[in-house]
Amino acid sequence: MLVNASVEGDAETLAKSLAGPDGDVVLLSRMGVGSLNRRLSPAELDAVRRALTGRHRGGLVGPRPWFDKVVGYVCRGRLLFTPNSGATRTGALAGSERRLIAVTDHADLTFRSPLRGPNDEVLGPRFPVMAGLHEPSWVLAACPAAEAGEVLEVQRPEWLTAFETRVACELPFAAATNQLASLAILAAHLGYKLAALVVCE
Repeated sequence: MLVNASVEGDAETLAKSLAGPDGDVVLLSRMGVGSLNRRLSPAELDAVRRALTGRHRGGLVGPRPWFDKVVGYVCRGRLLFTPNSGATRTGALAGSERRLIAVTDHADLTFRSPLRGPNDEVLGPRFPVMAGLHEPSWVLAACPAAEAGEVLEVQRPEWLTAFETRVACELPFAAATNQLASLAILAAHLGYKLAALVVCE
């Protein structure tokens, strides 16, 4: 279970419960990755790959065993609307209510990829398939308080641009974040599924 720096402290207990008694909780900040909302350095990319492959304590980066293909991830976002409220989309964003969103899919409006530069085909393909990446059922089973929803990747969740606001209002996104897409691309690149939980305000 990977934990983004944005939710350290208040979501670590939640991450431990999602990881289960035999799971491992990895704080990305302790691996030198403070934020995923920018172009990552080669050292940060290696650190994220090590965390995804379970080799954060050393060893070569490589694939997980065939039976261990789902990686958990917790990050912070902003609630766009209440997924199960039945409310109509008026453009008004929800208030400061805290919700947990089990990611069913995401759309990336930042157009930023961590796979720039030469590609190592041993790790994964140049253009990974993102369809079917998310495994919300894992999150929902471990966290009954969570709600399934689609998430929008933006530059600043607290201050959406006019284009981002229009997309958020016209399509059924539950939340916005700026900490999911890069990790999701790296997970897909390595051939993993992602059980992602976005802690929203």
